[in-house]
Formats: sequence, structure tokens, C-alpha cells
Amino acid sequence: IARFFFKNCSDSVSQYIFVLFMVFLGAVLAEMAGIEAIIGAFLSGLALNRLIPHSSPLMNRVEFIGNAIFIPFFLIGVGMLIDYRIFISDWHTLFVAFVMTIVATFSKYSAAYLAQKSFGYSKDERSLIFGLSNAQAAATLAAVLVGYNVILGETPDGEPIRLLNDSVLNGTIVMIFITCTIASVSAQRGAHKLAMTEHTGSSGNKENADTDRILIPLRNPLHAEELISFANAINSKSNLAPLSITNIIDNEEEESAQLKNANKIFERAAQISSAADRQVSTLLRYDTSFTNGILNLIREHSITDLVLGINSEQYLNQSSLGLIINRVIKESNINTYVYRAQQPLQTIKRYILIVPPRAEDELGFPFWVKRVWNLARNTGVNIMLFCSEETQAVLEKINNENPISLSFKRLPAYRDILIISGDVKSDDALIFVLSKKFNTSYDENMEYVPSYIDAYFKDKNFMLIFPMQQNAKLGEISEMINPSASTALTRIEDLTGNIVKRVKRKE
Repeated sequence: IARFFFKNCSDSVSQYIFVLFMVFLGAVLAEMAGIEAIIGAFLSGLALNRLIPHSSPLMNRVEFIGNAIFIPFFLIGVGMLIDYRIFISDWHTLFVAFVMTIVATFSKYSAAYLAQKSFGYSKDERSLIFGLSNAQAAATLAAVLVGYNVILGETPDGEPIRLLNDSVLNGTIVMIFITCTIASVSAQRGAHKLAMTEHTGSSGNKENADTDRILIPLRNPLHAEELISFANAINSKSNLAPLSITNIIDNEEEESAQLKNANKIFERAAQISSAADRQVSTLLRYDTSFTNGILNLIREHSITDLVLGINSEQYLNQSSLGLIINRVIKESNINTYVYRAQQPLQTIKRYILIVPPRAEDELGFPFWVKRVWNLARNTGVNIMLFCSEETQAVLEKINNENPISLSFKRLPAYRDILIISGDVKSDDALIFVLSKKFNTSYDENMEYVPSYIDAYFKDKNFMLIFPMQQNAKLGEISEMINPSASTALTRIEDLTGNIVKRVKRKE
């Protein structure tokens, strides 16, 4: 139901009301089934979670309203049930609180200790695991409150006999206070030491930190939401650099109409980014052509990634993107992504990634791998990967260290690309990794990809990836893009350390 609704309704207010309605409906149905309402709401949340990307405006609204209204009201409602005089008159309550706190803390610490020994973590990582898991809050209160409301009978005096009595309810409040305090101290200490260790192990210069700058040229305000949502999905949460939104005005055409359209685009982009709690910078450019404007902005603002959109109603072969992409790749050599959305990003069930043989030997390999991994993490979607045996071995090694939901199928040669058509389903999206002519992973059949998409996948979301190519040397990358991008070749947010070494050996 939710997938159908999100496909056919793009209004942000209606989407949020729908989410609330489904959660409350789950609570009502749970009560009708004879179980607690909070369980039904929890199951509704699990069902909706995969359809609401973590970096989306809708998720931002859900978290804000939940943290600002629902959780405080829940805690206040439970707090009103507490009789503080019991702590003074009844030592049994303090004993219960002491036992609950000791058992909860010891259990969480034991789990963190076993995880440390099992996976070879450091003491600081153990402290972080313990701190992040030890705090008992809303879920604990909900469970205790359910038991408190279950009445087994009455005493001779007419007092209700509850499954969990007042001592347990009051002891839970004390346990929450103590465990949250311990968790905060432990997590802060562990995170601080880990951050200091990473800082010492790196160059020690914040200016060399991995910062990606993504440029999104927009011509139509109606396409702003889908392209910004896509850029947020492939972006890392730790990257605080704002998205660069640009509109390019042709010097030879009438300025007033173009300027009015640019203002609409920038206003829409600001609304979308503020809803998603992400920053954007707007760049208005006057130039002789759209392509010249993009190339000049790439140089002037040290852009590392370019996101281009194509109209959902337009055939790829009829688009002017081919000429734009060829010139951008030739004159700038940055990572370029072409995206078309036939349905909302959050309704995609699976991405089918087609990788040419020997793609791991290309200079841009670590960069697009990072983007695809970010996409999988931020959307929670599975990826089916068609590639050669050698490429699969490399990507499996990456996935072992940075796991996402990934499955493999063999693609012996790029000319066999049409075999994927039998695996494509209605809510799948396609990702094609391409290459520049005469480079290592180039195949002449790549020239037919636009025709394949127009003929067989016209109704599907797709992304074309044009990675940084081999005609630039590793030492020259900093001259063409943000110097921090070269840091990604040795770190790539802990994704491709082994692969980078291989790329350097090839260079």
C-alpha cells in the first residue's frame, strides 16, 4: 500500500499524514487482534522504514515530530504515573531499581566485551559499543508500562493486582536515569579516543579531509526534488559540504525569462534541502552554452562529482546529454552521473548494477564504488551485481569490510548485457558503469547502452556512471578537482583501501 501511495503522491504533507495514518492503523489493528497497540505501531514502522530513505525530507520530518512531540509526551505520560513518595517510604523500590540497573548494565557490557573479543575490536571500540547500547529509554518504559497495565485480579481491599507492580515501574525510572548517564559517559569517551586515533593516523590537517563537492545543473524546477534526493542518497552523511545547485543562462537568449526560471529553481532547491536538513549553495552562471557553464563551474568551485538529470518522458538517444557528457569527460575528467527517475527513489526495491570486466583496474573505480555503497546504505536497498569473476572477487573483499546487501551474477563480457533483462522486475532500477574509449574497461558495446535502455528499460529508473578516467595521473588529480579527492584514493571512507593500492600499482 505504501509503495503504491509514494509512487502516485509527491505532496510532502500528504506523505507525512499517510505515515501517521498507517502507524495509528497498525496500533488499532493490533488492539483488535488482542495485543498491545505499541506492537502494531512498531510493526507498521518496520514496514514503512524501507520506503523512507534516511537522508530524505520525509524522514527528517518524521524524526523531528517524533523527537519534539511524541517521545516527550510519552515520557511525560509515564512520569505522571510515578509516585515519588515510594522512594522514601519503601526501600523495596530502591532494591528493585538497583537489581534492574546491575542486570541491564552487566548484560550490555558482557555483549560489548564478547563482540570485542570476537571481532578483534580495541578497548575504545568496546566502550563505544557499550555506550551506544546500554541506555534504556522509551522501549523499556513501553514494555514495563504494558506489564503495569495488565491486571491479574484484586486484593481483599479492592486494590488491583498488576503483572508488574509500582516498585518495578518506579525502579525502571531510576534504571533509565542511571543507564543513560553511564551510556553517555562511555560513548563520549570511546568516540573521543577513536576520533583522536584516526586524526593522529591521518595527515592531521583538516583541510585535507575527504570532502566531496557535488554539482547539480538544473533547468526545470520540477526535476529539483528527484535530483537532489538522488545526490543526497549517493552522498556520505559525514560530508558536510553543501550541494551546489546551478542554473546556466545563455548570453544569447532573453535574460528575463531565464532569470525568472532560475529563481524558481533556487527557491525549490532551498525548500527541498531545508526539509532534508542539508545545505545547498546556489550558483547562477552566465555563459555562451550549457556545457561551457558546467566546465567553468567545475574548475572554479573544485567540483568532484557531476549529477545530470534526464527527462522521464525523453528517449536517451534523443537527448543532448551525449555531447555534454563527452565534452565534460574530455575536458574535466570528474565523476559524472546521469540519472533518470520514472518512480520515486524510496519506492525502488533493488538496484541492478552492471560492471564491465577489468573495471577494478580503472582510476575512477574507488570513487563510484563509494557512491554505490552510499546509495545502498542510505536507501536500505539490495544490489544485484553483474560482473566478471575477477571484479566479483574485488567487490566481495570490499563488502566483507563494509557490508551491504549484495548478490552477484556472472557477466563474462559486456556484449552479454541483455541477459539482465530476465532479472529486471517492476520496481528495480539499473546502474550502468561505463568507460571512455581506449581505456582499460572500455567495450564497444557500451555505445549501444542508450539504445538498450530506450528499447527494453524505458519505464525503469537508471543511472549511468562515467568514472574518472585513466588519462589523468594520480599526481595530477588535485589540479583538476578538489585536492581532497586525492585523499579518497587512500581512504575512500574506509571502503577501498586494498583496491586503491592496486590502482596505484597500475598507474
